[in-house]
Amino acid sequence: MAIRVSRIGLQVAGYWQRLGRVVPASPGSIFSSLYRNNWVSNVSIERAWMTDVTMSHSGLAEERWSLRSRPLLTQTTQFTGLSQNDSANLLIHLARQSQHGNPTPIYSDRTKLSSAYSGGSRIFCDASHRRFFPGQRIAIVPTDWGTVSITGVHAPTEYALISSVTDTHIDLEGPLLSSSGYEIGSWIFPLFDSEPVLNIGYDRTTRQIIDGTITWVEKSGLSTIPSLTNSTHVTVPSFSQYDGLPILDSTMNGSIAGRVTREGTTLSSGRASRTSVFGKINRFGIEAEFKMISRLDWWRLASFFDEVKGRMGAFWLVNPQRLWDLVSIQSSTVFRVRKTHYYYVFDPTLSDSTDGKPPWLEWFSIVQDDGTVSISKIASVAEVSQDIWDITVSDSLPITNVSRVTAAHRSRFVEDTMKENWFTLDIVTTKLSMTEVLTEQSISIPNI
Repeated sequence: MAIRVSRIGLQVAGYWQRLGRVVPASPGSIFSSLYRNNWVSNVSIERAWMTDVTMSHSGLAEERWSLRSRPLLTQTTQFTGLSQNDSANLLIHLARQSQHGNPTPIYSDRTKLSSAYSGGSRIFCDASHRRFFPGQRIAIVPTDWGTVSITGVHAPTEYALISSVTDTHIDLEGPLLSSSGYEIGSWIFPLFDSEPVLNIGYDRTTRQIIDGTITWVEKSGLSTIPSLTNSTHVTVPSFSQYDGLPILDSTMNGSIAGRVTREGTTLSSGRASRTSVFGKINRFGIEAEFKMISRLDWWRLASFFDEVKGRMGAFWLVNPQRLWDLVSIQSSTVFRVRKTHYYYVFDPTLSDSTDGKPPWLEWFSIVQDDGTVSISKIASVAEVSQDIWDITVSDSLPITNVSRVTAAHRSRFVEDTMKENWFTLDIVTTKLSMTEVLTEQSISIPNI
């Protein structure tokens, strides 16, 4: 009996127990001030897993290995000097970034003190749906930071280490050093340890105004910020599952580009060419844009990406196109539909098997009014009339408050990187590409 392995996952228990904590590098190179980023240009953050994917040409079977235990963060931010002094200081700041690695603020995740600080090791702020983790270094900047930065004078910055985090406060490993305390509204930045910046560009607009852009790459190691699924203070979202895989149910409210691909190669010789295809069927895929107007929506999607570790894990993708109109619900397992496109005409000759179903009609999904998604395998398709089908599924599905019915696809992400484009502290967009995969199964390897 031949066994085809589509995924192998290895975990070392002792190391994984430490994933929720950050061990920052030596603080010897910390700068004494921070620059305010320019929100005219969005803050770009990329979080990258690393997956090794090997594919069989004959059957398109995949073997995927996850090579990182935490995603690596890259941040690109623009800065502007609006006066001669500020521009001169900004140039010095840009130059110092290339000298050595530094604790770098995550500008999109900053928050404010919700009550004044006068002493002790606890600060009160909104830490929900932000990248704060135990052991991580943070920066505290006074309320006048935004004003004095524009005039070229930089507010003093104090650094501290996180002991524990909740949604409403952060406990530090010791009290802050400021004798005057901090007012309500003082800024708090989560930091990540970055590598030295090898290339920094800036534009000189006038004799006084310059714009500089910096891209920081996070150091790999124990100082790397954990995945969002290892958060200790925000409840990790629970995703609906079917057949052991999570269902991607986030709203695709931006542009969607669909595609149908067939693995193959074309060989040319002179005026002749020949195309050879791999596998038995083509694969459905999309590139979808997600526009999120709350940190909760972003956290949910980003947590989903971390749960499957980029390209590593498979999940269920609901086809964004409404393939059928629901005519009536015969029972919880039989749904009468009207096809909405001639391409989906029932044609047994297109089937890859002997059961009479076209190869793309394998999984049926129901989306309810509240966004809940339910999926079941299609057992049979009966043609009632020229444009009406009865689709019978294997499992009982909801029959109330049905918004739409369509196909579902077992899929994975095409890339290991999720790029976040932050326009404000709450509004963020991202694009994700997904493609179909074959049957997923887990196997146990003894003596490993």
